[in-house]
Amino acid sequence: MFAFERTTPKDAATSAEGQAIKDAASFLRNILIPATIKEFVRQPTLIPMDSATFTSVLHARGINMRYLGHFVNTVSKEHGKSGSTTDASLDLLSAIAVSEMIIRGAKHVWRKTVRPCYSLHSKLKKVCRLRSPTLGCSTWRPLRRTFSTAS
Repeated sequence: MFAFERTTPKDAATSAEGQAIKDAASFLRNILIPATIKEFVRQPTLIPMDSATFTSVLHARGINMRYLGHFVNTVSKEHGKSGSTTDASLDLLSAIAVSEMIIRGAKHVWRKTVRPCYSLHSKLKKVCRLRSPTLGCSTWRPLRRTFSTAS
């Protein structure tokens, strides 16, 4: 047998563990995330205003960042149910969560693209190429050094 051979375990302990993981994920999606959103709606002062605070608040409540998509979907469902008084807080919460998803996705792309470069010139070139579409620039302008020669 190989050390990294993929097997499908049949014993009861593993299936019980798998069921416990499914139950925990179901609890998170169906109970914990909606309860957190309702708490934010009841007390809008608890809504975090930046990415780091948003992440720490969700982690403190036991919500992993892999559930951001589900979090945004639940916020949009609550937005449809709620009255006009909570619309502003739900809009803010949705904007923070969506921006966190975009930032995390961009971070993965940047790391995957820039990290393999060894020379500083190639890193700068890739950063400029990624910067242009990310920030909405229509043309790519490479970084150029200008040296003035003093005589």
